[in-house]
Amino acid sequence: MKLKFVLFFTVFGSLLLKAQDPRLAIQYYADGEYEKSLILFQQLYQKSPSDDYYFKNYLNCLQALNKNDEAEALIKKEIQNRPKDCSLYLLYGNTLLKTNQREKAEKQFKIAIDKLPPDVIFVYKLATGFIDNAHYDEAIEVYEKGEKIMKGISHFNYQLADLYRRKGNINQMLNYYLLALEDGSVNQMSIQNLLQVYLPKDKIQEFQTMIFTRLEKKADDIILVELLQWTYIQNKDFTNALRQSK
Repeated sequence: MKLKFVLFFTVFGSLLLKAQDPRLAIQYYADGEYEKSLILFQQLYQKSPSDDYYFKNYLNCLQALNKNDEAEALIKKEIQNRPKDCSLYLLYGNTLLKTNQREKAEKQFKIAIDKLPPDVIFVYKLATGFIDNAHYDEAIEVYEKGEKIMKGISHFNYQLADLYRRKGNINQMLNYYLLALEDGSVNQMSIQNLLQVYLPKDKIQEFQTMIFTRLEKKADDIILVELLQWTYIQNKDFTNALRQSK
């Protein structure tokens, strides 16, 4: 027994000495040696508690080891220190989901969205966090709120189109692709390449109707006319494609 304690403290002490270098902690984590990685990241975090990188990796180690109570306590501590950081509430919600506390998790997700500041970096950061965990509805809320609070400074129509594609809502996907084309966040060729993959043949006519609706207000929009022509070509309707070209 005495020998085991000696060996433990020898290893523990050695890890503490090496804790100055996060590369070792990362390597341990990549190799699945979470206990060793945990010791190192804990030390790094304690030394630099304001370092978000050390905090998140320390949290990842706790979760990898199913130390959910400790993970929750860690996040609560960070929230006390950084109550305005919306991403922390997302992390808290994801941690609650690991212990099947869905209702509490959804409340934290709502708080995260409510606290979203008018900052494009935070909008992308929070939305990406939701997307990484397949919370597409919440990610849509983030981008929709981002459109409002950024007040035209930044647009997220392209991102919204992609999210609706993931959800299988083709009409909304098409609507947001057209909005993205209008605000200039994506060009015509990119839209056509995307639709070549994601636009079902039975939705082409609906897409044409959407384009016609916009052309009623902007009849001289060459990009929309060319996009309409492209849809006819996809349907092998070369007569109408030629008419649009003329």
